[in-house]
Amino acid sequence: MKMNNRKIRVLSGIRASHDSLHLGILLGAVTGMKRLQDNPRYETFYMVADLHGITTPFEASKMRKNRLGIAMDCLAAGIDPKKSTLFLQSDIPTHAELAFYLSSEISVDRLMRLPSYKEKIKKYPENQTAALFNYPVLMAADILLYKARKVPIGADQKYHLDVTRDIAKNLNR
Repeated sequence: MKMNNRKIRVLSGIRASHDSLHLGILLGAVTGMKRLQDNPRYETFYMVADLHGITTPFEASKMRKNRLGIAMDCLAAGIDPKKSTLFLQSDIPTHAELAFYLSSEISVDRLMRLPSYKEKIKKYPENQTAALFNYPVLMAADILLYKARKVPIGADQKYHLDVTRDIAKNLNR
């Protein structure tokens, strides 16, 4: 879907949960990211989603190492800074700021019904934090901040796109 002869903006992110890309992410996400960056129809933004990484249990020292390791692995795997913007999410405070404002456009009840939230609190019963709860709002902030038209996601993220649509509709009203 090309609009006004402009490139279609793509946003994708990789959580900084590990110090390097594992084979599944390398073959799945990064291969797709490379394909999009090499297509002249797209303008690609790829982030190391370290803010998303702190929504589940983490160690600060490992997170600092992980986010740089993921960025280096992306570069080594062929993400080209001449074709794509590769960045650390936490380097841009607007992600967190916008997430705070967007949280006023979605109900607690709506977020509590999300299957991904229910799965995460089962997996991390001792980590039922506000950050985990607001993960979909942060994702909405990421998408809306860059005005992304294409957001490659895993099946577990589908409901988060629905939350993004709901928030955008509320804002447009």
